Amino acid sequence: MKPKFDCLIIGQNIRNLAREEENIMVQGKKSGSYRELKLHSLVYENTPLSIQELFSQFLDEGRFKDLTIEPFKFWDFLGLTVAYLATYLTKREISVDFVSSFQNDKEFLKEKLLTNEILSIVITTTLYATRDPITEIIQFIKQYNTEAKIILGGPFVQKQTRFQDERTVQYIYKNLGADFYINNAEGEKTLVELISRLKQGEDYQQLNNLGFRQNEAFVINPHEPELNSLDQEVVDWSQFSDRAGRFAIVRTSISCPFSCSFCSYPERMGKFRTANLESVEKELDSLNDVEQVSCVYFVDDTFNIPKKRFKELLKLLVRKQYRFKWYSFLRCQYADEETLELMREGGCEGVILGIESASDLVLKNLNKKVTVAEYERGMKLIKQSGIMCFASMLIGFPGETEQSVQESIDFIKKFEPDFYRFHLWYCDPFSPIWEQKETYQIKGFQHDWSHLTMNSQEAADLMEKAFLEIGDQQSIWLPQNGFQFDGVFQMLHNGISIGKIKNYIRAFNLGVRDRLFNSEHDNLSKETYQKIIHAFSG
Repeated sequence: MKPKFDCLIIGQNIRNLAREEENIMVQGKKSGSYRELKLHSLVYENTPLSIQELFSQFLDEGRFKDLTIEPFKFWDFLGLTVAYLATYLTKREISVDFVSSFQNDKEFLKEKLLTNEILSIVITTTLYATRDPITEIIQFIKQYNTEAKIILGGPFVQKQTRFQDERTVQYIYKNLGADFYINNAEGEKTLVELISRLKQGEDYQQLNNLGFRQNEAFVINPHEPELNSLDQEVVDWSQFSDRAGRFAIVRTSISCPFSCSFCSYPERMGKFRTANLESVEKELDSLNDVEQVSCVYFVDDTFNIPKKRFKELLKLLVRKQYRFKWYSFLRCQYADEETLELMREGGCEGVILGIESASDLVLKNLNKKVTVAEYERGMKLIKQSGIMCFASMLIGFPGETEQSVQESIDFIKKFEPDFYRFHLWYCDPFSPIWEQKETYQIKGFQHDWSHLTMNSQEAADLMEKAFLEIGDQQSIWLPQNGFQFDGVFQMLHNGISIGKIKNYIRAFNLGVRDRLFNSEHDNLSKETYQKIIHAFSG
């Protein structure tokens, strides 16, 4: 029987916290990974829950008596990678279906798999740092369908294939269990050619960027760069008008113009490229016609660079006055009064600030190309503008000391961003700092490391100190694990006021503090339970 669809695309796998904790517990309760997880979770009825999981459970059970909103699921919207790939493939006469969220749409996916009407299944890896979410998806697929060919591609595959030795790559490919691997950070052209040849029963073994099983091993063909045009490959949002939710993700550039020493993203994605404003306008026009979309996340790693282009884009947003609001990343050292006023007039609701540190020495080591004085000037302007902001802070990078962490704590206390979070440095062997590992005497990797001035356990102590010292009176610690700044906007655009959202997060964080001080009694206390269920009162 001829397959009904040439390709089924599976979107992000935001895993439940209990599953994440189970995997992390292998490293032990003293590990940096577990201690960071503990700052973003509560235990209710002996089950660890993230902030959005607790909200969803209490909402379903009717515990929020004063909250009258339509039920909704976090992350129940069309991801950028799915929308982009579906548009790209459809334009090339490849029939496509998709699943936006693996966790939310498991029953829908199961039904699709059981029909045996799918030629190939594409799993994107844009958001994954480990193999676990990918393995979970593949195991689920094989439980219900062994005929469709599983294709894995994107940044995770490209990163492993490029930087690991051949023996390790062979192990990773075999362990993941896909049929094909596309070794390219983009890889759309290879994907089209592979699916087309599978459709026609033609030979695919000479395709560059392709890894495939041959007997007991994988053949890994040569890498060939792909530079897909942002201007030619504009997402056609009208294609998804019946399945899009309140949220949409848009990108107007690829890679990043900076080379921060803790980040491997520019190395993986290549040269920084931007779409022209005519293309951006075309995509936003099509998005504006999707009536249910009320919030857009501009996912560009550095949205306000180049500065001249950003101001022209803001003027476009002001002129068009689209129905939707938006938020984005922002390099706050480049903020000025004119830009912030244009942002506000153009529908900006919030910005994500990758501050990382308020120590000039650490910022120099991070290669952030900024000074604390520039941060202070930018923060003052952002606060004056009334645009909501989230400051992301890093603890433990080489050069970090207890004093430099205190400087970062004092910075948050002084400038009071709406939300903040300190996170533990993730020692990525693929990031530029690894080239200086001898200089800084870096040992270990991921969340288990040491260097000249600190180790991961000391950094975890200081992370907890920051959480406890700053508190939630002005700036509010923002939990991660599937929530982050995005969760604020998902609640906001489902009818919950920002004041009540802040009340809920504060109440959640009160429970996190209880866990830190009462490690033998993890379960949610009666006092914290009452504060959580009454967070939406009044």
